[in-house]
Amino acid sequence: RWLAATPLGVERTQLERAGNLAPAAADALVRGANADTRAIDGEAWVIPTDTWSSLRVAALRTLREHHQAHPQRIGPIETQWQTAIVDAWQTARPETPRDPRQRPRAMRLALAVLRECVAQGEVVRQGASHRLPEHQPVLDEADRALLAQVRAVLETAGLRPPIVGDLAQTVQRSRAELLEFLRRMAADGYVVAVAPNR
Repeated sequence: RWLAATPLGVERTQLERAGNLAPAAADALVRGANADTRAIDGEAWVIPTDTWSSLRVAALRTLREHHQAHPQRIGPIETQWQTAIVDAWQTARPETPRDPRQRPRAMRLALAVLRECVAQGEVVRQGASHRLPEHQPVLDEADRALLAQVRAVLETAGLRPPIVGDLAQTVQRSRAELLEFLRRMAADGYVVAVAPNR
């Protein structure tokens, strides 16, 4: 009953202190409550099993939906995916109170879930983006060709990429056109901006 009131879980030390429980007694209580002790940001948390599994379902579903909506993109970056997981989880559980003070806790759990999905190979981290193993982004032909030119220049530049104006001259595009292209490619996870003009 105590865990039903905290569907996002509770820190293990808080549980032990509140109930004046020895570790063995806390273990028994956790098992009886259909919960698990999980490491979240280096702390032991007691999380209801159904919360964790429903967050995992939300994680994989939101990633699949992202791929369907944006087939040209590699996938969302960590914070985008984390937010999508929490939003989907809350939508699927209308009975769970939406206390804004609990949002940071939900975000921490979502982050732990998405990292577990990566660690277990269910999701691939590619640069700053995340994708399902079977997802292969598809750029249109013009974007593919320009991206190949840009990558060739960036690979030869090493750790000091050229400024956008110089890169535009090299690939024979206007600065404005290339800047818009690079912003789109960065949003889609193909390149990373290292400075406002690089």
